[in-house]
Amino acid sequence: MALFYDPITDEAGPSRTWEEDEEEFEELYGSKGEAAYAFKLLPAAEQHHKGGKLQADLLMVGASSASRVLLSHLGEFGDKVGAIYQDINETDEGRRDRSQEDDASDGHLFQMSAAGGDRIILVSVPEGVRQEGAAAWARALFGGVSATRTVVLGSIPRSKFLGAADEGASPVIYTVETSAQRAATGQAGTNVTYLPTGNLVDGVAAAVVSHCQVRNLVATLLVNIDQTSGPDQKMVQALTNEIKECLQLQSQHFNVHWPDLVAKSQKDLASRSRGQSWSELYS
Repeated sequence: MALFYDPITDEAGPSRTWEEDEEEFEELYGSKGEAAYAFKLLPAAEQHHKGGKLQADLLMVGASSASRVLLSHLGEFGDKVGAIYQDINETDEGRRDRSQEDDASDGHLFQMSAAGGDRIILVSVPEGVRQEGAAAWARALFGGVSATRTVVLGSIPRSKFLGAADEGASPVIYTVETSAQRAATGQAGTNVTYLPTGNLVDGVAAAVVSHCQVRNLVATLLVNIDQTSGPDQKMVQALTNEIKECLQLQSQHFNVHWPDLVAKSQKDLASRSRGQSWSELYS
């Protein structure tokens, strides 16, 4: 199982390492026998792609329980431009047939425009993408999208987090950066809280950022700590604030009423977790 540690800093220790060799990276992820994923471009997005790929100034990937819900609701204000689906058919004809379908398990991509005209693509990772299929999902994503910058929203269960308990009024969102991101911004950010040494990030969040690191792409991973009962109102609000800052949006631009979006997302998360443990839903 491929894991990577938090952040790359000037004082990188043994636990702050990346797999630079792509073959080793793929082997760690179990590329043999992994699930196959494919990218499909919707007809409505033809004008937005170049060389078979969607072009984005910012690609935002929701890979945590709270962020996938938030981005799904935010995507309702944009245009659906593509999807990543599990390619379970062996024949070319079967693949063509499947690519025309629209399934709830697909990772749908939505395109929005920021106030400055930047092209933004949002995608929520389906809950059913397992660890062994994470690298294939990431490859399918970047097979269909070319992004200037990528932001991934991930999480670590509180029971596995190595660090002091978060006692602040606002939950901390931790940061991991690729080498290209650090080079683009210079020294470590003064308002950035890096993920404490020794913490592991896995799944699609790790796969997407590792894909960017290996290919020298600008990317940031924002990590929240999931409590046992799931993200509460404060955590959803904290993630919303991070999303707003990354998108550089004014709340009126897409006629988005952010408090309503937070409330709707929190209600959605609560209904999903009712009757089941959080680890069962989002492991």
